[in-house]
Amino acid sequence: MSSTDNFSWTAYGPGKIQDKISRDIKTIIECLIEEYKPLAIIITGSFGKGEGSVLELNGEFHYLSDCEMVLVDHFPVKASKLRQTRIVISEKVAIDFELFHNFPTKYETSFLSELLYHPGFVSISAYDRRYSSLTVYGKDFLKTMPNYSATDIPVWEGIRQIWVRMCGALLSYHVIDSGSVNKLENVQAAYRVSRLIQANADALLIMAGSFHHSYAERAKMARQVLPDHFPALMKSLPDFSDSLDEVITAKLLPNQMKMKNLREMWDSYQKTTDLVLRFLLDEEYGIRFGSYEELPELYLASSDATSYYRPPGKWLQNIRNTYHLSRLNCKISPMKISRKWSHELLKIGRAHV
Repeated sequence: MSSTDNFSWTAYGPGKIQDKISRDIKTIIECLIEEYKPLAIIITGSFGKGEGSVLELNGEFHYLSDCEMVLVDHFPVKASKLRQTRIVISEKVAIDFELFHNFPTKYETSFLSELLYHPGFVSISAYDRRYSSLTVYGKDFLKTMPNYSATDIPVWEGIRQIWVRMCGALLSYHVIDSGSVNKLENVQAAYRVSRLIQANADALLIMAGSFHHSYAERAKMARQVLPDHFPALMKSLPDFSDSLDEVITAKLLPNQMKMKNLREMWDSYQKTTDLVLRFLLDEEYGIRFGSYEELPELYLASSDATSYYRPPGKWLQNIRNTYHLSRLNCKISPMKISRKWSHELLKIGRAHV
């Protein structure tokens, strides 16, 4: 087993949080080895980057980002069995984790990118999997993956991330709307809403041909790159850089997050997201829209927007059929997102019609 003793799971460094995460992850790894005897176990996502988000509140740890663990093996494992395994192990650990299964071929080739995109393009997930995941047991399949360039990531990947963060923000909208006084609920809501700004910056970086697997490094790049590449847009968003600093602190060091009025935060970040998303769609695809309810079909009707994807038409039809869930990796359909977002952005949207 690869030692995880010296790996920093968060930006906090040595201390109680690091020690607790290390113990929990060791427990999970031992249980998975005993149950499955896989070829490898890989940790992806924020914890694989060493940038997991953990909040300590009243002496308790709350995981704002989950730990994504992947079993790599030749033999298929049913999703129902993985869920049951997760339930059993969760009784022994405090860390929130998700459990997935991959075949070795997913690492020997750019599985998702080659299935979804034309050769020469790569998904953010494949890019992150290559450069910011950690093999904690068995063969290091990550080394067998191709070397990717940030310039190979299509702008749609950045736009898709904005949609995902819109999902997350909307999942906490009821907290903002109700004026909840529960501190944990407010912190979780602020965390989800703040990631809109991070997604905006990421998408603009991709359009500028720049990207990095680390959240911290991407924030540094954004401060340097975005004003030069998008001067007019950045001029219309004078607080963007300061907001990004606050967002990265919330992501990497939630204990140091400065709480704002959630309604004001929602209004500000929502307006920023509206401007950035419209800019990206217009600049990249020539798509202009009024209401957000128009957006899904306008995107799918655009030959420029869908040119990244592999033919034939059946694949595009599959995108249409599964657009509401699999393409966004979230529990809320884009049409529902669009309706809610349109309701909140009604006045802003009308200004752009």
